[in-house]
Amino acid sequence: MKPIKFFLYFFITLTFPLLAQENRGLNLKNYSTKGTLDSGKQYALIMGGNNYDSPHWPTLKNAENDAKAVSKILSDDYNMECTLLLSPTKSEFESKLYAYHDLLKPEDQLLVYIAGHGDFDGKYKKDGFIVFKDSKENDIPRNSYLGYKSFKGSLDALPAKDIGLILDICFGGTFNEDLISTPTRGNHLSEVEQNVERYIQKQSNKRSRVYLTSGAKEVVSDGKAGHYSPFCYLFLEILEQNILGNTTPLTLSQVCNHIMGKTRNEPIYGHFGLDDPGSVFFIGGVNKKYTSLEETLSEFEQLKKQAILGDQKAQYRLGNIYSKGKEVTQDYKEALKWYRLSAEQGYPIAQWNLSYMYQKGQGVSQDYKEAVKWCRLSAEQGFSTAQTNLGSMYQFGQGVSQDYKEAVKWYRLSANQGVDNSQYMIGFMYKHGYGVLKDYNEAVKWYRLSAEQGYRMAQYDLGNMYHQGQGVTQDYKEALKWYRLSAEQGYHRAQYDLGNMYQQGIGISKDYYEAVKLFKLSAEQGNAYGQYSLGFMYHNGYGVPKDYNEAIKWYRLSAEQGNTYGQYGLGFMYEYGQGVPKNYNEAIRLYKKAYKNGNEHAGEALKRLDQL
Repeated sequence: MKPIKFFLYFFITLTFPLLAQENRGLNLKNYSTKGTLDSGKQYALIMGGNNYDSPHWPTLKNAENDAKAVSKILSDDYNMECTLLLSPTKSEFESKLYAYHDLLKPEDQLLVYIAGHGDFDGKYKKDGFIVFKDSKENDIPRNSYLGYKSFKGSLDALPAKDIGLILDICFGGTFNEDLISTPTRGNHLSEVEQNVERYIQKQSNKRSRVYLTSGAKEVVSDGKAGHYSPFCYLFLEILEQNILGNTTPLTLSQVCNHIMGKTRNEPIYGHFGLDDPGSVFFIGGVNKKYTSLEETLSEFEQLKKQAILGDQKAQYRLGNIYSKGKEVTQDYKEALKWYRLSAEQGYPIAQWNLSYMYQKGQGVSQDYKEAVKWCRLSAEQGFSTAQTNLGSMYQFGQGVSQDYKEAVKWYRLSANQGVDNSQYMIGFMYKHGYGVLKDYNEAVKWYRLSAEQGYRMAQYDLGNMYHQGQGVTQDYKEALKWYRLSAEQGYHRAQYDLGNMYQQGIGISKDYYEAVKLFKLSAEQGNAYGQYSLGFMYHNGYGVPKDYNEAIKWYRLSAEQGNTYGQYGLGFMYEYGQGVPKNYNEAIRLYKKAYKNGNEHAGEALKRLDQL
């Protein structure tokens, strides 16, 4: 597999708490395999999709690379018989999956790993979907996609005793049907028993159906080109650690623990189908020799013991458990206590978390100066998240005097480590000339670095630079591309601007129906321009049946936010009695508000009514 360079490996180890590396789960030594799980075969079906026939699904950079790396390590170091599919069609994937019905025996194990595009249909199907090379854009029945409800049944029906599924795709968390309506994170089940040998032996009679996804009902990152996705990087990392240490029959729950808190998305872990309560999925089984400790404390008890003895990482991790309410009742004061003990020993992540609690007033009175103090200590040790936040505190004058130059300094230190939101902020500072000379070329450079990592605000602003021709040659098609990528991640400003381009036919054929769809997405998030534009479409019957009541509703929502177009549109309805009784006084009042804030159409209306 492609090696994870030592310096990057060391950086991750220094920068993030390794929830599974130190005394995680089962501490084992000198354990014989006698009496362990059935010695069946271990199989893996691994799919990575970079390329798609429909332009609706943009080419990915890393999914195939991720799949190849996972296949190699599972094959070479975990002795799994791997089948690798790169950008398959739906029928190619299903053919391989169904072939396992004849291949698998009851004592066997199958792991399915999928990286690529995912989708969620909240209107017609209320289901998540795997996207394939031949999946079509306007396929309302979703025949060219594989829905999770169907996929779940197909997996459960396979004859193998143990089935594991890993989804590193957008909206993967909707494999858990609870997340379709309630976007909350799942909790992994504890796998620690008092006696390891008895614990492993118990699994020999249990049927497991276990899944792990890289995020919930949300978009997940493909990562920087030529690297791995953030989820895959951490998955490969724990697979490597397990090989080097050779101490644990690795489970999907432990993989979940290792990844949790280290990416923008939190992984989702759970069970499906007809699995047995308390079952686990061992990656590669437990057919090689592992080590074991006759008796173990629970993972939480071990962690607390280490924290009491002064281990700074354990103190941080314990603070994290109390802060998030994992395994214990959420308790910010207890979290603050353990973060402080770790921070006072100089652990940078604990210093940052302590700063955050002071900034937000969690478990302590809000205190920006104290937040700056601990944030600076962490930032000076090179912790990129703290550098970003310290830059923000200087930009907005929280706990320090506002200082744009100092903000740029800290943003740049973080941006140079590849942090996407800091790269975006450097671009923002150059675009507006905050702390630096205004420079559209530099702004474009930094926006692009961030946008290519999938940061939606950078994608929007890069699209806007192409739209306006600032720092680049004006290019509407390139603007559309970046607006679309941002809009697909739910960014309301991108949804509005993309809708506006469809409405006016800028860089693309005029399409009122698509414009209405995008304006609605933006308006429902509270974007005042999106609300006005949606009202305008209803007012004039563009892309929807003419509906004055709907027009008034959206104009009013926009006007109440102070949007001059919304105020003007609502005034027009009152002037002409469209959807409301004629009311010149109300019309004049709204026109005056809009005109005062620079709306020229409102000025013309006031002249028409002899008010100017």
